[in-house]
Amino acid sequence: MWVAALLAAVVLSFSAARLTVPQPPPLAEVRFEVPTPTAHANWIALSPDGRRLAFVADGQLAIRDMDAIVARVLPNTAGATNPAWSPSGRSIAYTQAPDNRLMRIAVDGVSPEAIADQATGRPAWLSETEIVFTHASSGQLHRVSAAGGTTAPLFRADASSDRQTWPAVLQGTDQVLYLSRPRGDSRQELRIGSAAAGTSQSIMRSDSMAVFAGRHTLLFIR
Repeated sequence: MWVAALLAAVVLSFSAARLTVPQPPPLAEVRFEVPTPTAHANWIALSPDGRRLAFVADGQLAIRDMDAIVARVLPNTAGATNPAWSPSGRSIAYTQAPDNRLMRIAVDGVSPEAIADQATGRPAWLSETEIVFTHASSGQLHRVSAAGGTTAPLFRADASSDRQTWPAVLQGTDQVLYLSRPRGDSRQELRIGSAAAGTSQSIMRSDSMAVFAGRHTLLFIR
């Protein structure tokens, strides 16, 4: 009898403990308008902490804090396209038209730095110190130090692909997602690869870029 009573007390205590566990607050829906000169979604980038939005306005890079009414333009960023936040949110990499140059600027800075030439499309950050971008001449993904320097192909020579674009990095890993166009094929495919190993594999056919929405989820348009 006393054993059953003891077990009942333990169960009740455990149930009470579960009931008193605080629940996270519901996510708040936020809606607002941001005036931009273009409808191209690839010119808009949300910071890793979700508190700031980078976009191109009148040909220059601008940042708007979510709790601010107006955006601020980052100086000396004329020709900016395709902004990409660093993992820490302290810097932004972007491609500069029409020079096809990979640039980097600190969000609190005034002087962007040229990182590499022959860059096209949207870059991505492998880490706080390394950036991935599409090389305009070869069409392949290259990697380069965030401080600038010599670039190198991200993956070993892939005779099956003649263009690699729209890189996306699963932060905290070396996994890079990208859109690839196989040689002799009008359709494209999503591939994922290891920056450390220099190899990749096909995921599926797709004409849309994709982004990571967590470790096991991708978002793309079909």
